[in-house]
Amino acid sequence: MSNNKIDIMPYRRYYDYSEKLIYLKNLINDLYKEEKYLLPVFLLRCQLIEFSIKYLLIRHPYKPSGFDEKIVNDLTLGQAINMLKKFKDSYMEEIIEKSDKLKNDRNELTHNFIKSRMSINEINKIIKGKMKLANQIEENIFHFFCFVEELYR
Repeated sequence: MSNNKIDIMPYRRYYDYSEKLIYLKNLINDLYKEEKYLLPVFLLRCQLIEFSIKYLLIRHPYKPSGFDEKIVNDLTLGQAINMLKKFKDSYMEEIIEKSDKLKNDRNELTHNFIKSRMSINEINKIIKGKMKLANQIEENIFHFFCFVEELYR
């Protein structure tokens, strides 16, 4: 860790961000109640996870040398996940693994949506399974936020 820059942050930042994330997730979950919104809901949940990963990158207490916060906002989900891998943080392993799977699932769904011969009902069934993975990632991210909050209190 000698090459890593230490960025001390007040725990309040994580709390504020978590609060915003919960608010947005609740709005999205209201849409989830209706089957016709499953695809947009899934895509919005993926976007929230992307925001959270970018937030983790910017606010992580131990950054690899050469880390440039300015480029984070322009990263795709895949690029953000790859950058997170460079942090080599054991607390992030599950977030990275599941986020990578979700990214692949999202890409497969969006890139194959038009040419797919599946019905909307079949697609919705697949999405319901993917939402469990999104829930697990969000839960892991919130646990990381809580861990950091306790660390810096």
